[in-house]
Amino acid sequence: MSEKQSRNPAVALVIGAMNLDILATAGQSVLSDDSTPGQVFFCAGGVGRNIAEGLCRLSVDTLFYSAVGNDPAGRQLLALCESAGLGTDNVDIVTECTTPVYVSMNSSNGHLLHAVSDMSLFEEHQWQLPGSLSDTAEDAGICVIDANLPESVIKQVAAISGKTQLVAEAVSVSKCRRLAGVLSRLALLKVNLQEAAVLTGCELPASAQILGHALLAMGPQKVLITLGEDGVVLYERGAGTIAEFKMPAQPADIVNVNGAGDAMLAGFIAAQLHGFDTPVCLKWGALAARYSLESRCACSAEMTVETLKKNL
Repeated sequence: MSEKQSRNPAVALVIGAMNLDILATAGQSVLSDDSTPGQVFFCAGGVGRNIAEGLCRLSVDTLFYSAVGNDPAGRQLLALCESAGLGTDNVDIVTECTTPVYVSMNSSNGHLLHAVSDMSLFEEHQWQLPGSLSDTAEDAGICVIDANLPESVIKQVAAISGKTQLVAEAVSVSKCRRLAGVLSRLALLKVNLQEAAVLTGCELPASAQILGHALLAMGPQKVLITLGEDGVVLYERGAGTIAEFKMPAQPADIVNVNGAGDAMLAGFIAAQLHGFDTPVCLKWGALAARYSLESRCACSAEMTVETLKKNL
């Protein structure tokens, strides 16, 4: 079977981290060295997992590869994924490791104050990709990775994905450097301003345009930069030109900021796979981020193809 015949452009392959989110939101002003009344929720999280769930909710056939530990947190996390409609058949259970956990403390208005992330299962190179993934990666229409993965795994995915579009989420200032060796393979790189500055060596406050152009010169076909309350901007290489597309953030009654960027990327990718042009893809991303911000968890149940189309 030829390459064109075997590849399914509607299928998304996501390889990345999953963790149990423990989200604490204060009910009043937070004092140091004291307990604060509030609410605590358990949600399914992790950058790759959030993106995968978002794609599923937006009617994209999604294959998700990740790992959890053989412990109560892992079992709870798998159950939360299944209840959200995200299949876990390709999630490894690593007996000798504990399940990754993300603990955040939010202010009463939903903004992040402090967070601790335990991703040792991935960071200590204790998880290896299955050998059967090679054929799956070549057959998918798009492959998404996050920088929670070890650099060796990121390079392995880039090598086996062939001509499949490769998308990378930079995750954080401390982890985005892991993508440096695969930038030339990326169809799309998503970063914030701080991550872009680290990858390019530019000093802030460099403009989004300077950072976007510098990143494109390092290899990616497109660079998506999140700007917080100012929305997002996309830079795309063309025939001797660089196109710029901007999208303001959608007004939102913020409940929790955790995972909004992941939802945004899922919305953008889903719209692309559904055949929409770049401005519509950015609008889908902005709407998906809004639904995330207004939800306790990263992926809102209200984030569907129907609701996004209705709000275009």
